[in-house]
Amino acid sequence: ISSGGGNIILGGGTDITAGYATGTSDTTFTYGIWLAGSNNLNSSGGAITLRGKSSNTSAATSNWGVVVTNGTINAGAGKIAIDGIGLGSGSANAQGLTFNNVTIHSASAAADAITLVGNASTTSNPYTSLGINYYGGGTIEATGGGGISVTGSAATAALYSSGVDISGNVLANSGNISISGINTTPTAIG
Repeated sequence: ISSGGGNIILGGGTDITAGYATGTSDTTFTYGIWLAGSNNLNSSGGAITLRGKSSNTSAATSNWGVVVTNGTINAGAGKIAIDGIGLGSGSANAQGLTFNNVTIHSASAAADAITLVGNASTTSNPYTSLGINYYGGGTIEATGGGGISVTGSAATAALYSSGVDISGNVLANSGNISISGINTTPTAIG
């Protein structure tokens, strides 16, 4: 998706700038937003906003708010805000934000050039609870002097819970970087 300078917003409800795209009950996936297979978002200066929420199931499903795999999110001089909520209980794998081999790029000079918020803290003892799962390499980069904020929240889980897991690079050219993992009762890593 290329907007040529316009904003890119993926959300849901009556106001997509504030509401969440919400997944439906399924036997395997209940993603709010799923971008897979070399999907790229390029706004050329417009803001990019993604807001997704999984459905709330107890089955052995992947309940992930926002999922991006093998792609690039590039706002140019615009800002990026990604907000995901993973719900569930029982055998569910709840994750707020999940990125596999993804580059997230902003050249904005704003303090909030890149904001990632993943919440899996309102779950009820699912199999796993991860606020933000950033793996497979990739880079989160603010190259224009702006800042990066990464906040993930998790709760009690049967197997594994973590506020923020990052296996990749987080880089800012003079801007602040804030990474906050919040876990009420960590099973493995907070």
